[in-house]
Amino acid sequence: MKKFIFMILAAICSIMTVSAQSQSNYCGSSKFFDNVSIGVVGGVETNLNDWNAPQGAVAGIVLNKEISPIFGVTFEGNTNINGLRNWASDASHICSNTFDAFSVYLTPRVNWTNALFGYKGSPRKFEVETVTGLGYGNFAYDDSHNALLAKAGLNLNYNLNDAVTVMLRPAVIYDLSATNVKFDSRFAVAQLTAGIVYHFKTSNGTRSFKKAKLYSQSEVDALNAKIKDLQSNLETANKAVKTNVINTVDTVYTESPSSLGNVVSFTLNSAKVDETQMANLDNAVRILKENPDLKVTLKGYADKNTGSATYNKRLSVRRAEAVKKVIVDKYGIDTDRIDVLGVGDTEQLYNDNNWNRVVIFVEKKK
Repeated sequence: MKKFIFMILAAICSIMTVSAQSQSNYCGSSKFFDNVSIGVVGGVETNLNDWNAPQGAVAGIVLNKEISPIFGVTFEGNTNINGLRNWASDASHICSNTFDAFSVYLTPRVNWTNALFGYKGSPRKFEVETVTGLGYGNFAYDDSHNALLAKAGLNLNYNLNDAVTVMLRPAVIYDLSATNVKFDSRFAVAQLTAGIVYHFKTSNGTRSFKKAKLYSQSEVDALNAKIKDLQSNLETANKAVKTNVINTVDTVYTESPSSLGNVVSFTLNSAKVDETQMANLDNAVRILKENPDLKVTLKGYADKNTGSATYNKRLSVRRAEAVKKVIVDKYGIDTDRIDVLGVGDTEQLYNDNNWNRVVIFVEKKK
């Protein structure tokens, strides 16, 4: 039995490892409580060796965690109603409790629809999953019976929308304790349950994985070349802004009515100021220090192809606030000289979607 359990656990660990590696192809769903759903199930079961045996009812709760669009894991708790007669050939030692059995399962799942046909960025209407795993059961015989259970079955899922899934779940469950870890149909039931599942929102603002765009090495090289060109143009623009300063009676302002020419870029779904952006911040701070009456608005953006409008709005504000924090804490610029504004994905500065994860410096007119 120990060897069998070890093999099952090793298989589960292998699935988890592959799943974690495959998740790198998807974005905005990396937090522990992302891609979690909860549901209720109910149905009937009968003895696998005798289909004419009386049927018992089963009801339970399922808690699902999607590790990737292909792999997931379910924790399930069930109670049986008049179900023990399906397990035992001799019912004389079965107690009279209506709820006569309780069981819990940990079952890895494989979504074969996504595995075979690819994940398109959102769940399909109809999906097929296989379910295999181990469980623990307590059966209310006269002396109570604890059992190691093995479960194998299918989830036939129909997604009503992005939040709600209804499912039909045929399965077979074996009592391994009664057979010294052998799959014996005399100690097994066929089970058919139906259920409804609710999917919680993830940190990317949706209820599912979003597919990340993967670039080839040649595309990465081309993007790096564009970034170098932009950095060169940015340095030229910064020098031009610095030299085009207009002295007024009371205040010194730049000629630019919109931007100081400095752009701080961010990675996907991030509001952390990267060290690679410090040169751009240094240029902006130098202009602020040389013009002590100059006030600016940090205007944050998010790319339109990732996340919901509500989530992107919050993300753009967080990006602007992150830039302000660095300017105030590291460079000592007065916080009253800096306002923050997040426009989310309602405005897109660049044609290339990936370049719109930025914060720009906008001069506040007096």
